Amino acid sequence: MVWLFLSVVLIVVVYLAVQFPAFRKAIWVCLAGLFVLVAVGVGWLYYVKIQEDKRAELSRRLINPDEIVFTDTVLGQSIGGLWRVKGNVTNRSSHELSGFTLKIVVRDCPVPGESFCTTIGEDEVSTYLSVPPSQTRAFEEQVTLRDMPESTKWGWTYIVQEVRGTLK
Repeated sequence: MVWLFLSVVLIVVVYLAVQFPAFRKAIWVCLAGLFVLVAVGVGWLYYVKIQEDKRAELSRRLINPDEIVFTDTVLGQSIGGLWRVKGNVTNRSSHELSGFTLKIVVRDCPVPGESFCTTIGEDEVSTYLSVPPSQTRAFEEQVTLRDMPESTKWGWTYIVQEVRGTLK
């Protein structure tokens, strides 16, 4: 129905443009104004994106991964076979911690003490929390570990992929 309405409007505009030169001139002025408006809008969106990217990059550089300490970190299954990682994070930097990303790696090590371990699952987990300088907060996030085979003796590790901070 909308297409029918737009088609009728287009036919009327073309008819008026053919019949009246002043209307044709007004259409050109409107199209030029619309073009300028779209160009300004695209320029503004580009500027906002650049500023956002700069802010995100600064956020990732404020705190080094070795300035945060994880304690009591455990990985376990919760209800319904879902996995959760939880623990405490201490911020030892001079900036507020706003979040971090951990890479969780689950391995099957059938023979303890040997280096033959097979990775059977991995996932990246991002959490957003506010930890002021020299303070500790608890965190808990869901981990997606799908299609993991049965393991003989599993173990897990985590790697800090990204640390985000905020200026106060």
